[in-house]
Amino acid sequence: KNLRAVWIVNQAESIVRKGRMLDIGAGRGETLRVARDRSWDAVGIEPSIKFANRAREYSGAEVYESLEDRFPSESFDFVVLGGVIEHLYNPNETIREISRILKPGGVLFLDAPNESGLYFQLGNLYLKLSGRDWVVNLAPTFSPFHVFGFSPSSLRKLLSKHDLRIDQFRVYGGESYVSNNGLL
Repeated sequence: KNLRAVWIVNQAESIVRKGRMLDIGAGRGETLRVARDRSWDAVGIEPSIKFANRAREYSGAEVYESLEDRFPSESFDFVVLGGVIEHLYNPNETIREISRILKPGGVLFLDAPNESGLYFQLGNLYLKLSGRDWVVNLAPTFSPFHVFGFSPSSLRKLLSKHDLRIDQFRVYGGESYVSNNGLL
């Protein structure tokens, strides 16, 4: 099983009672499958048709290709937005919609690269000194590309704007899942 998916569902179960979960950016459906195996009513959003089909097949969950006004207000106990917000063209609208569909006491699990972190600062400095006219988070090396960058401060402001209160906020070192294959 996918360890990250297990970890996310463990987080959900440590915070809220099992109920209805929405995984936005469901990918291949790993988190949906773990959640459904543990008796969550799990649903996904995945804009890539290829991935959405794979997620449906793998998890057995309903997977839609867009979020807009699909669900009634206050219909989810736990929403996952893992490694997705930086790829959205309108993250403000997505967070507004998540705020609307979360039940009172519901939880949003969100992770995003910290673009004010040392990795981005040093990477961007390196690229500038190398004469490149691009930055680490928008480097034209692979898709899907990052459209927006977030820092702890900007995430706090965005969530607060939509009345989402932060109970836990962690900044931690991460891993790059993509080899640079000598591109830098």
